[in-house]
Amino acid sequence: MDVQLEFNLSSGWSSLYWNLSDYSLGYYLFVSTLFPFVWQSVLEYYWHRTMHLPWFYIRLHKVHHYYKSPEPFDDLYIHPLESFGYYCILYSPAFIIPVHVTSFIFYMSIVGLTGVLDHSGVYFSFPGFYNTRDHDTHHAKFDCNYAFPFPFMDLAHGTFRGTYLNKEYCYKKVH
Repeated sequence: MDVQLEFNLSSGWSSLYWNLSDYSLGYYLFVSTLFPFVWQSVLEYYWHRTMHLPWFYIRLHKVHHYYKSPEPFDDLYIHPLESFGYYCILYSPAFIIPVHVTSFIFYMSIVGLTGVLDHSGVYFSFPGFYNTRDHDTHHAKFDCNYAFPFPFMDLAHGTFRGTYLNKEYCYKKVH
């Protein structure tokens, strides 16, 4: 699947663009660079919440939660159908709006790195944006911290559990 997606991205079937002069600097900085993160964060949150509904959890997502304390490469321990959904979300920004290649590489690098860090057992924090402990809490508690990689959707939906900007948050049980 990855090979086909890479081919589609590089062969003109995507909305990736190479020439910075094709769009304004403002478009490059705010739309091409930020939109993929916002789009992915919103879709990923709802996809992940869906994976925690009983029917989907038992059939698909339980595989990923086999380990309560994530370790390196547990991010790859995932049911193929669930993986397909995640890949659709991950690559979709390059197919729905014009995204500069450097923006897309930056986006994919950050999302890939945070996916590995979230399942590494290593503590890392970029205050106000990212904390590996958020996903560790998700694996331990199951019904909170669905957002990836940033906590904003959990904060908006009341499903965040942990400390954010020195404030402690308790989650609402969702099911």
